[in-house]
Amino acid sequence: NLIGLNPFLGESNVQKPLLGVILNDPTWRRMYVAHFRTMLEENVVNGALQNRLEDFQDMITNSVSNDPNSLYSDGDFIDNLNISVADFVNGETAYGIANFLGSRYDYLQTFPEFTATQPTIETPQTDPANPLPDTEVTILATISDANSVFLGYRAVLTDAFIRTPMFDDGNNNDGAANDGVYGATVPVGIGGLQYYIYAENDEAGKFSPQRAE
Repeated sequence: NLIGLNPFLGESNVQKPLLGVILNDPTWRRMYVAHFRTMLEENVVNGALQNRLEDFQDMITNSVSNDPNSLYSDGDFIDNLNISVADFVNGETAYGIANFLGSRYDYLQTFPEFTATQPTIETPQTDPANPLPDTEVTILATISDANSVFLGYRAVLTDAFIRTPMFDDGNNNDGAANDGVYGATVPVGIGGLQYYIYAENDEAGKFSPQRAE
């Protein structure tokens, strides 16, 4: 019953300690769900995966029709993209892939964490706009619906990200206090700088860019 598979399955399983650490820590859990939601948005909500499946089906339709050993009828092959058919082995349900994705998405929306309002992070700006190597740069972003924000950065692409808080207190080159603009100042490496922003409230988190780290 993969449609109803709990997205947090195993969080209390002592034989899965890493999963337990992630899902039982509030921030890590919000990060996990943020990436989960991004995958849904980029593949299911916008129809991208449906379009890709249709392209695959079109690509192999002639080969399937001409296969002398085909286990399903041409009609079942066409239908099974969107609707379920009977499995040829035992007659059980062979889910239509698109139908499965829709049902799976609907199930996930029953979890408050998947429908909670995420912070909004507008496109970050840098000050100066074109920082030089071996100097400092201030990263600024307008963020709403957040009570905690941090910047992850690194100067070497193979290094782990360093995390530093971002503040909206007027003391971090962020303009006026409580104006919605968060700032943090970090060093620029000889090879440049790679960074992302993470913001969260009590219910949800958000990355910018969304696939960060």
